[in-house]
Amino acid sequence: MDNSDLKSTSLYTNYWKKKIVNRGRALVLDKEQKCLASFSIKANELHYFNKLTNKNKIAQYTVVTAIYTFLLNKLILDFDGYLIAG
Repeated sequence: MDNSDLKSTSLYTNYWKKKIVNRGRALVLDKEQKCLASFSIKANELHYFNKLTNKNKIAQYTVVTAIYTFLLNKLILDFDGYLIAG
């Protein structure tokens, strides 16, 4: 990155700082936010994952992406198009 790129980045940063300073929150929620679902990975599962991928970063990324794609596809295919208020 040369000096002109740094100046340009600084200009963008300053522009957005000026735009949002002294503004109230744009989105005010009446209800409390619920916690997102979370999960934990057991040590033996992580060990198996590392053994499976041989601690190769590209292989790890590929496995995680494949799992994510599978779950996303399952979610989309299970959606029948009807929304029910609950």
